[in-house]
Amino acid sequence: MRRALSLGGLLWCGTAFAQTAVRWDYVAPPECPSEQEFRAEVGMRLLRDPQANAVAEDAPGPSDASVEVRLEPAERRASMVFRQPGAPRIERTVEGESCGELASGLALITALAFGGPQSPSDPMLGDAPAREGSAPAPAAAPPKTPAPASAPTQPPHDELHASSGRASVSAPVPFALEVGGGGWLNTWSAPNGNLGGDVFVRAAGKPSQVWSARLGGFYGLDSTTVGSRRADFTFLAGRAEGCPLSRRAVWTLSGEACLALDLGALRGRGDANSALLGGASRTVFWAAGVLAGRLRARFGERISLEGQAELGFPLVRHEFVFQEPHELIFKVPPFGIGAGLALGAEIL
Repeated sequence: MRRALSLGGLLWCGTAFAQTAVRWDYVAPPECPSEQEFRAEVGMRLLRDPQANAVAEDAPGPSDASVEVRLEPAERRASMVFRQPGAPRIERTVEGESCGELASGLALITALAFGGPQSPSDPMLGDAPAREGSAPAPAAAPPKTPAPASAPTQPPHDELHASSGRASVSAPVPFALEVGGGGWLNTWSAPNGNLGGDVFVRAAGKPSQVWSARLGGFYGLDSTTVGSRRADFTFLAGRAEGCPLSRRAVWTLSGEACLALDLGALRGRGDANSALLGGASRTVFWAAGVLAGRLRARFGERISLEGQAELGFPLVRHEFVFQEPHELIFKVPPFGIGAGLALGAEIL
């Protein structure tokens, strides 16, 4: 959804920008509309004569004014900066869910700045009286007479009000919601390094995602052999995680530091097909605190790939042993390391 369309402050500079050489800077990722496409959309939204409001792409000599457009889809934000000698710097920001929406919002602002609606008394409409004088229709004309000079601006004006109405009525969601899954490996929940998969639901604040939180589920398997006896391990746990620190590195890369709590169960079972008199199993409560560092890369508007490193601290330590003769299979360590790779898709 589009927010923060503060348009009123831009209207004052429409005439000035139409009459001066303007230096144009456009910065956007490859998946966004190109500069030419953006200019075309601005031209379609102009409420005055496009020829009278054209922006010089390569104006000769020093520019009197400049327009800087920057699309940041990873942050769901776009900005426009107007600079003119002797006038305050003006900056406007638009928020949206896609590159197209961000570009459309800025195109609307640009069109207002360079071609805002004019009244019939505007000096630039010198032919308005003549049109008004010819307003009465002849006898053979249809019942509806031609509209006065200011009427052509009405359809775009209605479009503007409709867009503003949608932005104000539809309350934007204050966070982004993502679902995903991946694989992981750690050294603290099984003898040989537990290998498994996970699924998660992630919520992150908009637009810059300076925080995030997630709920996830983990399932892992491992096996080990002591002498000629074999034991299998199954790990099942849930995780609640909060990431109070997040930092954007480049356009599509960001990093975050997180704290997590794992709660679940660890089960060890003797393999009766090995050199055991009989298979037996034991299930114990599992709890661990986790410190995680994560690097996220965004692809397109909704897909993200993330890799993470973990340091885990089991809060309950157990031992698994073979009986007769007594042999230690696995003792939960005081800490361990882990790593994971996951793919996520934003759904909200």
